[in-house]
Amino acid sequence: MSDRLFENIVDKVCSTLDLQLAITHLQKLLEARTDIEGVFIGHHAPEEKQVYSLVYAGKSHSEECRQKQPVQDALHNYLLSNRRKELNIVNRLNEFPAMAITLPSCIPTSHSLYECRVRLDGRHIGMLAFHTPGPHLSDATLDLLMKIRGPIALSLANKLSALRVWSHDELGDSAVAPESGGHFVCPSSAMRMVYRLLSAVAPTGNTVLLTGETGVGKDALARRLHDLSPRRAAGFVHVNCGSLPESLIESELFGHQKGAFTGAGSDRIGLFEQANGGTVFLDEIGELPPAMQTRLLQVLQNKTIRRVGGSRDVPLDFRVVAATNNDLEAMCRDGRFRRDLYFRLNCIRVEVPPLRHRREDIPVLAEYFVRKKAQEYGWSAAPPIGSDMDRLVRYDWPGNVRELENCLDRSLILSCGAPFRVHLDPHFAADRGHGASRAHVQDSSMAGEGDASGLSQGVPTLDECVRDHMLDALRRSGGRIHGKGGAAELLDVNPSTLRSRLKKMNIPFGRQLPGGFGGLASD
Repeated sequence: MSDRLFENIVDKVCSTLDLQLAITHLQKLLEARTDIEGVFIGHHAPEEKQVYSLVYAGKSHSEECRQKQPVQDALHNYLLSNRRKELNIVNRLNEFPAMAITLPSCIPTSHSLYECRVRLDGRHIGMLAFHTPGPHLSDATLDLLMKIRGPIALSLANKLSALRVWSHDELGDSAVAPESGGHFVCPSSAMRMVYRLLSAVAPTGNTVLLTGETGVGKDALARRLHDLSPRRAAGFVHVNCGSLPESLIESELFGHQKGAFTGAGSDRIGLFEQANGGTVFLDEIGELPPAMQTRLLQVLQNKTIRRVGGSRDVPLDFRVVAATNNDLEAMCRDGRFRRDLYFRLNCIRVEVPPLRHRREDIPVLAEYFVRKKAQEYGWSAAPPIGSDMDRLVRYDWPGNVRELENCLDRSLILSCGAPFRVHLDPHFAADRGHGASRAHVQDSSMAGEGDASGLSQGVPTLDECVRDHMLDALRRSGGRIHGKGGAAELLDVNPSTLRSRLKKMNIPFGRQLPGGFGGLASD
């Protein structure tokens, strides 16, 4: 019995990286074949003397707990004790009240608890607990519980990685890795290597070139590098080389003197002077025009600038971090980028991997973006991603982290008032060579029951979806924002947040409404 049951558990648990779904699968399988009624998983943070309740699944419901509970000294010492076994049995929870109060209240205190330590790579990362109405389980069932820990460990590790992006108010500063400079940390080995390299080079002042596909987060890594460096107290100046008008680029970068050209009514310092003592981030460096490449090379060599119309060289102290999604070596061969400038920038090169090569980062980023966006919209709580996490993990993300963030923003808006569903961009998803990606579009709630090919026609933009959604709420509320049945209540957002977004999108409300919205409604 136990071997076949264990195989079924492995199949179900290992089919998802979502911890809540994994524990729900586990509970249903165990309930059908054993006396176990519920499963709980938690994490003990000894430095905080806290137990984090993560997920519970029982006979009637499952929930993502997201709670922390201070532990009494007796339980704290027990959890740290070297005498603590890999499987620990509490015959009746009411006999160990210190532990009972750290568990979900729906677990009867008359039940027995079987608590297993969960390890990954030999390190204790959490506790997996099972409760039963009776005090005894068979030896075969106890052996099964010990074997279950392995399949659960990966899902738990992903959840613990997501803890790093919960707010400091919820978890405290210890949730942020010390090498991160206060930024959240992706758990993949590929990104860990990037972080280690940034940590090593941060104190040196060397020029750093960040390369990688569009949307992988090069700007965030540049900021991280600055925050880890001795220059963090000074300015971080972001220069998008691709967006500067060619006629004004020299003035923008290096400043100008009064009267240098028509309209120069006063002296103006440029972006390099603003970065004096700090870091200048040259984003999209491959888009810099040839004439400015020569000028930039001189500035990097001499660490001086001369304002447009000026006659004096101004010495500066700055660090340069550059980023590009172009192949600068190929551009050098084609004569589109100066080779000597490339050598100057390519002192330390950091290649940022695309998201499809580090899929284990996706659950962490997804939970972070959903919480961030829900907070921006004034929602009381972020909806759980649930089983759709698997679809996010399998998709190739041609737009990388930026596309993932936009996808979740769009999904939150389109799912407002309904269970959360992931809405992938059909323009990209239908064209991906990855078979799973194509299946996702057909599986998504946007695709309906038909074929996915028609989705690429006439798909509204995200702003259009937001506008239509807010207009629909205003129609339903008769133009009212506040109060019972108001648009803010219908959308589950703070009224001030909604009013701000309506103004930003030039959507009339209250007494500005046309007659078709129900007359002169008060907001």
